[in-house]
Amino acid sequence: MAAATTDYVSVLDFIDQAKLQDCFIRSPEVPAPLCEEHNLVQIIPYLDLGLASAIEKRQVASELKPAFQVFAAGWTTLEGTMLITPETEFDADVRVSLAATNERALRDLLLAFPSGKTGFFYLGASWMLPVLTEMLDGRAMPSREGYYATAQTLLPCDDFPARRLEANDYPLVQSQWSMGVWQELYEGGYGVHACQEKAGLDALCFHWQVNSWRNEVHGLQAVKSYARPYAESVLTSATREVIEQGKIATCTANLSSNEDYITAFRRTGYQPFYRVLSYLGIKRGSGSVTKQPIAEFYALAARKPQVEKFKETQGLGDGRRIGSSKDPVLIQFSDLAHAAGRRERSQFVAEGITLVQRAVNDGVPVDSLLYTAGLLSIPEGSLLLHAAHQAGIPHYLVAEGLMAKVTTSRPVPPVLAALFAHWRAAERFTPGKATTLLAAENINNPDNLGMILRTADAADVEGVIVVGEGSDPFHKNCVRAARGAVGRIPILSCRSLEHFLLHLQTTGCAVVGAALGAKETLFQCEMQPPIVVVVGNEQRGISRQVLEV
Repeated sequence: MAAATTDYVSVLDFIDQAKLQDCFIRSPEVPAPLCEEHNLVQIIPYLDLGLASAIEKRQVASELKPAFQVFAAGWTTLEGTMLITPETEFDADVRVSLAATNERALRDLLLAFPSGKTGFFYLGASWMLPVLTEMLDGRAMPSREGYYATAQTLLPCDDFPARRLEANDYPLVQSQWSMGVWQELYEGGYGVHACQEKAGLDALCFHWQVNSWRNEVHGLQAVKSYARPYAESVLTSATREVIEQGKIATCTANLSSNEDYITAFRRTGYQPFYRVLSYLGIKRGSGSVTKQPIAEFYALAARKPQVEKFKETQGLGDGRRIGSSKDPVLIQFSDLAHAAGRRERSQFVAEGITLVQRAVNDGVPVDSLLYTAGLLSIPEGSLLLHAAHQAGIPHYLVAEGLMAKVTTSRPVPPVLAALFAHWRAAERFTPGKATTLLAAENINNPDNLGMILRTADAADVEGVIVVGEGSDPFHKNCVRAARGAVGRIPILSCRSLEHFLLHLQTTGCAVVGAALGAKETLFQCEMQPPIVVVVGNEQRGISRQVLEV
């Protein structure tokens, strides 16, 4: 599980590595200064959420803690970090940074993310998005991108006259800036360029020195029309001046949804060199995110989302009483008693106070709770409902007879929870350099499968591939035997295990099988990750096709 940490130095070092490995777009054409690690970690923004600059101001941990919540994940080494800070600009509660080397670490971090909070997430790697989509209700947002131009990439456009402005050219830009802003730009050494075909202003941009080898070209505005190359002409003028000074021109922190803006830079020869992805989401079961258009979200209005939170309208033990088997909530739980319903809804049921309490405490996304009056007579039951109330989880009171209609367990459990879980295709899983996977082939007994998942969870396996028509990781007996592992550990499906294993072998991943007729014993094998360990059916073991692999 992820835990709070104050080891900010290690966290920032980890984030710097994520910038290099996940955000940086590697290409032989990228100029040498932009490939140097110490330059890149300073240029690529967003992932540290300002923690680095706060530390540079020598703020002590006690001063940083109110502004930053910092989490770390990993078993023996640091494998993931999550930074959380209040959102002051966009339509969300908190701004979040995620960096991880593997899916298990990412999932552990998201389990620690508070319920009921809308987060605006920054992340480096695209493989993270399916995990966020599974655990959060939300949507992918436009990425932030950085571009560069050199003498080799520049595609000059001189269709319209453009030039650098002088001090007495203020009348040309007065519709854009006040005299004070103009003087600040001019006296600050900014190179302001304008495109002017006739009398009026057709486009405007400027550049400024960042260091001895780089100038930032930005501020493209007042473009008369993107249908004609006014923007490309003024960008050519500014970029050419930077290149003539022997520097690299960069344009960073661009919003990918600003298509006209970015297209103008690309047509002028600017090439991408980093990308930071973003996502807007809230933990499933605890609310929904704003549906406003992208443009409105990025408007600087600081509007907070109107999230409907169950805990705001209901008190402890005041869950809505359900008196009919035709109630939609009862129908939902009835559907989840069957494999087809679980797959259709991407949910499963945890039964009993121990498993439900563990799911709530672990931060597993919970859609709703169903409980009987008997739960209120147990001290642990009151604590559970209080925790559900605090997490914004809807909870519904039913008679024991109705509870018996949605579960075959006897005696009837006093509480059921509908948990979110998605059985994702193994082909969409991205193995890391130190990945350990477990493949369970044709495990027909759900209790056995649950024990396998529980063991894998304890051993910090990154994911379990469950193969076979008779294997259902969301069966109630499997969930019970897994003791909370279902919903916490990634569970993957696979149409052809042998083909998937062959593919993994081509990536350098070792494949090891457990079999009675093996030539080597377990302790004679070199078990170095990345590795997949395969176990087979209770009676027949690993199938012949997979055993050959």
